[in-house]
Amino acid sequence: MTLPKTRSDYERENCTIAAEVRRLQAENERLRKDADRLDFVGEEFLYLEPFTIPTGEGDADIGWRVMQHHCCEPTPRVMAESFTESVRQAIDAARSAK
Repeated sequence: MTLPKTRSDYERENCTIAAEVRRLQAENERLRKDADRLDFVGEEFLYLEPFTIPTGEGDADIGWRVMQHHCCEPTPRVMAESFTESVRQAIDAARSAK
């Protein structure tokens, strides 16, 4: 036999549900931003090119160039460079440069 739920049981459930809704809203916002980035890449005929950033002693980090096919005969053009490993930052830099 289960006991009937008390008011505090419902309040706890509501808090849990509200927290999950906030988490899902934040995740949805991140996914929406990624979708906007992908749309921009497609609309502007962009591609991403990694490049090495020497750090010394034979080691290197990775940066990203956002390239665009420009004009009728595709001519690569650098839209933006990001000296971090974040592809998202590189695409955002290209969006800002446009």
